[in-house]
Parts: sequence; structure tokens; C-alpha cells
Amino acid sequence: MSAATPVKAPVELTNHRSVMSTLRKLAASQEFVLLVSLIALIVTVGTINANYVRPNNLISILQGNAFAAVAAIGMSMVIISGNIDISVGSVVGVLAVISGNVAISGEPTFGSLIIPIAWQRRLYWAR
Repeated sequence: MSAATPVKAPVELTNHRSVMSTLRKLAASQEFVLLVSLIALIVTVGTINANYVRPNNLISILQGNAFAAVAAIGMSMVIISGNIDISVGSVVGVLAVISGNVAISGEPTFGSLIIPIAWQRRLYWAR
């Protein structure tokens, strides 16, 4: 054995450093800060108003924002593929107005779903 043989750190110390390094990276990420902020907001509002955290209310909140989630998922796919398109919000707004107008005009529900999609196709091919 030579005098230059490195001394290995104990396994527990190495694992602790690895875990701490991972936790520091996680705490510095924007996603983690957003998650902690969301949890804090839910807890704060839930303590002020107990009806907020009831299952029926949470389901209603999720269902009410489902269209935004669908648009956000689609927009994420567009950004990931490298085709950044910032007009998604305006298109969703126009199609919602068209759908609402069709729905209150007396058309069947099927028409209020299909007609905005046809308009979107028409707008897409017109550019």
C-alpha cells in the first residue's frame, strides 16, 4: 500500500451529502416554489373557509377550469415541439364566444360543439 491511497468517506456521509444536494436543487427550482405556494394558498383559504376544501367544491373548481387545462396542455405541446404560437388564448376566447352564441341561438348542443371547431379549421386554413 502506498501513502497516496485516498480515504473514502463513510457511506452515510456520502448519502447525506447527495440527499442535501438534491434538496437544495429542488428548493431552488421554480416548480417547487410554485408547489409550495399553491399548498400554502390552499391551506390558508381552507382554514378561513372550510367549504373551500370540500370535495364537491374542489371538483367544481377543476371542472370549471378544464378548458384552460386542455388549452395549456396543447400549448405545452406546441412549445415543446419548437413551434411557439402565442395566439392560443385569443383563439380559445373567439371560439368560446362562437360556441356561446350558437348555444343561445337555439342550436342543439352538438352544434355548439362542432361549429366552433369548423370555424377554427376555417381560420387555420385561411392563414
